[in-house]
Parts: sequence; C-alpha cells; structure tokens
Amino acid sequence: MDLAPGMADEDIHPQGADSWPSERRIPAAAIREALLGRDLKPAPEGLVIRGADITGTLNLDYASVPFPLVINHSRFNRPLTARHACVKYLSLASSHLPGVRLDDSVIDSWVVLDESVVAGYVSAIQLRAGLFSATRMELKAEGGRALILDRANIQGSVYFDGLKSTQGELRLTSARIGGSLTIAYGTLRTVGKVILNLERAKVSGNVYLTELNARGRINLASAQLDGLLTWTGATIRAVDHEVKGLEDIAVYGQYLQVSTLWLRGIREVRGSLYLAAAQIGSLVVDPNPPDRQLPGPLMAIGCSIRDMHGIIREDRRAAASWLSSVDSKLSHITQPWHEFAAVYERIGQTSDARWMRWQAAKLTTRHAPWYTKLARWPYGALVGYGYYPLVAAAWLALTLIVTATLVAGSRASFAPTNPASAQLVQSSPPQNPGVAPEAPGPTVTGETACSEINPAYPCLDPILYAIDSLLPPGTAGQAGAWRVISTDWWSGSFAVLRTFAWITTALLLAGVTGLLRKT
Repeated sequence: MDLAPGMADEDIHPQGADSWPSERRIPAAAIREALLGRDLKPAPEGLVIRGADITGTLNLDYASVPFPLVINHSRFNRPLTARHACVKYLSLASSHLPGVRLDDSVIDSWVVLDESVVAGYVSAIQLRAGLFSATRMELKAEGGRALILDRANIQGSVYFDGLKSTQGELRLTSARIGGSLTIAYGTLRTVGKVILNLERAKVSGNVYLTELNARGRINLASAQLDGLLTWTGATIRAVDHEVKGLEDIAVYGQYLQVSTLWLRGIREVRGSLYLAAAQIGSLVVDPNPPDRQLPGPLMAIGCSIRDMHGIIREDRRAAASWLSSVDSKLSHITQPWHEFAAVYERIGQTSDARWMRWQAAKLTTRHAPWYTKLARWPYGALVGYGYYPLVAAAWLALTLIVTATLVAGSRASFAPTNPASAQLVQSSPPQNPGVAPEAPGPTVTGETACSEINPAYPCLDPILYAIDSLLPPGTAGQAGAWRVISTDWWSGSFAVLRTFAWITTALLLAGVTGLLRKT
C-alpha cells in the first residue's frame, strides 16, 4: 500500500505528516485487522505500507504474524507495541515513532529500524531475531533510556552504524549476538553516566566502535567478545563520577573477555580504561602514538594478556609509562607489571621481561612500610632485587678500587708480619773480635722501596693486597706478609670494606648460581 505514489523516499518527510491529506491517515486498528483478521488473506510479500500517517496504537502484543510487516516512511502518533509477538519480518525504516516495544517477541528474520526517528525509546528485552539493523536511526529518548536489548538473542549481526542518541543509554546487557556488533560512526550522548552498556553480553563476531563519538561511560563488564573490539577513530569522553575510588572512567571492562582489543587509531579517550581482571588475547596499540601517549590512564589490576603489539611491544619504557598512569590509590599493585613481563618472556624478549619485573620491585619498595624499606633499599642497590646480580660485581670492583687506593695512600700504616725476613741482608767482611756489630738497617714499612726489602719477601702491592684481603680465599700472599699497624681510622675502614666485600661476593655467587631471591 503506497500512499505516496510518485514521491521519492527522501521527499516524503514523515515529520511533516500533520500537513498530509486525510486519505493518507490509517487507523492502527485497521492495520491490526488486516494482519490478524481471519477473512483477509495476505499477499506473499506481506503487508507493506509506505507514506502513511498511522493514528492510534498499533497493538500487536501476543500476535502471530506469519508474513512480513513493512511500514516505511510513515508516522506513528502512538508507540508500536508487539510484546510476546511472533512476526516473520519487521521493518519500520525511515518512520517516525514515539516508541517501539518488542519485549519477548520473536522475529524470524530481520528487525529493520534504519533511518527511523524515535522520540521515546526502543525496548526489545529478550527479543529473538535473525538480525537487528538500526543504521542512522535517531533516538531522542529522555529519562536515561534510549534502546534496550537486554537478554536479547540475535542469531546474526546487530547494526547501529551512524546511530544518533542525544539523551539516553544503549543497553545490551546479557545479550547474545551470533554475528558482529557495529556501532560505527555514531554520536551518543547521555544525561546519565553510562552511554553504552554491554555488561555480560556475548558477541561471537567483531565489535566495531569505529569513529564513534560518545560522551559517557562504555560498560564492558563481564562481556565475552570472541572477535575483535576496535575503536579506530573513536572519541570517548567520560562523565564525572566515581567507581571504587577511581574518577572519570571512560571504559569499564572489569572481567571483560576479548580475543583482540584493538586500541590503535583512537582519536581521544578522556578518562581511564578500567580493565581489572580482564582476559585479553591480543592487545594492540599504536606503533607511534602522538607524543608517545597511549589511551588512559590504564587500570589493569588482575588483567591477563596473551600477546601485545604496537609501541608497548617494542618499547618497554612506553609500556611502563602506560602502567604508571594508574590512579595513585592503586599504583602500589604490581600485578600488571608482572603480566607485561610474562608477555615479553613468551615472545623471547627476556631482557625486557627482567627489566619490567625490576621496575615492579622498585614500585613495591616505594610503597612498602618504612621498616621493610631498610632491607629492600640495599637489596635493590646491590643486586637489583635479584634481577641484576652482576651489579654486585660492580660494587665488588668498586670496593677493591677503594681499598687499593687507601692502601696506596697509607703505606706507612703497614708493616711486615715477619720484620726479620723482610730486612735486606747485606754482605760485609767478618767482624774483628771485640768490635761491636753494625746497627741493623732501617725499619721496613709499606713505604719502604722494594729495592730496600729482602727480594725473597713480597713487596707491598696495593692492588694485590686488596684482592688478597677482601676476596676469600686470598692467594696472592699479601695478606699473610703485611699487617696494619695503625690504630687510627684506617683500621675501622678496612674492616667495613672487608665486610662489604664479603657480602657482595656472597650475593654475586648466589646470583650466578640462581639461588638469589627475586623480589
């Protein structure tokens, strides 16, 4: 039934139906009678109406319509209701309606709301349909609800391309979608906190939020997305609020399960990404983001990631910067750092994995109680919390250099342990009887030139003495040949240096043998 013959679709303008001639008005009761009346036999293509002004309420609750129902480019002055109905095919494309109620209904094939304008809201709770299409639909709902597909079961895909919602929330909580979900190129606004709610939803295909412009939180809590979730070109601006102490959450994805989280090419995210306990197969970010800034702040406590791509794969410092953007109230939790380290280890970047775990240990120390810091600070400085045991070798080398320098500058503080053996024996003619022997030579100290010491006695060598004294066991023969005779500061300093050298040696050996604890 074409009530606008000869007119192109774009010239019908249902919003101006008040000026249409009266012959274009159809009572809703007449349509119901045509659909359900026993005396009327529908055509194979079903009931098709174009360009009508439908008065009254078209009530199809509990109705069974075994053929297509198509009412396009028309105006309804009351909401269409088809609760608990069974319809073969339903199209309201390019129509203007105060609202649509499809709760608990079964649509055998498609539900088409393309380019329709709904002044109220669309409710399709527990709808079962083959496909749901609402491309370029405009929702003007007030009161926080725009489109409700809670617990809906759509065998195919759901299309919201170019959707425009200025007041309310899109709800698909616990929905089951067998194909893809597309909300690309849409503009979404809300007077509440949440603009898109996919909590506990299951989507077997991809989810496209390409070029989406949304103001409000996107709720992905406990959603199961078996394909790709992409945000390319999207702009997400959070509404000020608090969740567990965190403000301005743009994407709430606690317990989210997604095969691929594609964050590459996002235009802007004003708010945080809350991905606590999420399970992500592959995390993809930009390889060269502007100003090296990634979307966020990121809150990923308890998150598990199988693989990642982009700058966080190639640049560990960029990954650390992203993880550090978390709210200060939760910055002491290091699990996300260890998760990134596990990814690095799986892809063969073991040095990056070790560095990330080292950063996590430093973070733990920063937030630890003061009394535990007393042990963690030196442990981190000496062996990098167990991740860099060769740092102990550098400390040991520095200790040897300091000791050798002190020995070289304090030679007078050393004397032979066997002064008689160190004396230079000089050949002289036999002494006449009754003549006193010559006085012994000068006392030998560390300052005595090697030429004035018995060649059979080791001359004091600062480097060898440091090695022999500090490294157990010493084999250079210096520690047994020379002793400290000074009672000033040198004796105490040498004891401290020896103790420090033994500690660093023990840590170095433990690290090399794998016994050193990493914490």
